[in-house]
Amino acid sequence: LAPPETTKRPESPVLVEGESLRIGNCYLPRPFWDWMGVQRQVWVDLPRTERARFLVEDYLGSPPEESRITAFIEILHTLRMELGGARIEDIERKVLSGKHQEAAEILLTHFFDPHYAKHRDSSRTDVTHISASTLEELEASLREAL
Repeated sequence: LAPPETTKRPESPVLVEGESLRIGNCYLPRPFWDWMGVQRQVWVDLPRTERARFLVEDYLGSPPEESRITAFIEILHTLRMELGGARIEDIERKVLSGKHQEAAEILLTHFFDPHYAKHRDSSRTDVTHISASTLEELEASLREAL
């Protein structure tokens, strides 16, 4: 949840994705990142296909836009050391051939999910777990839980 002083409506919760201090070439302000670490956490469980749909819309647009696809491919290549050249080429082929969902599922399986698992703090007791089948169901569950 975002600090109340950073929102226009301090009484309303604002969700902030749990990011690392560094995101690409950008750094979160250290006080904000430290603040995030002590706030209530919400862990979301969604089917991989639904999460992949969200990634496609978020990264490529809905419908996918050529300029965003080009930018995505450029960023994808920065993950070569972590994912390996063959996997990067496979993802790129899928994106360029319109198989966006398949590309997103590979990224979830081999990049995002391992990172989430590594940074998940199982010792925390103030974690709210929410499971949903769709993004729409998730939104309703979040409104109810917060």
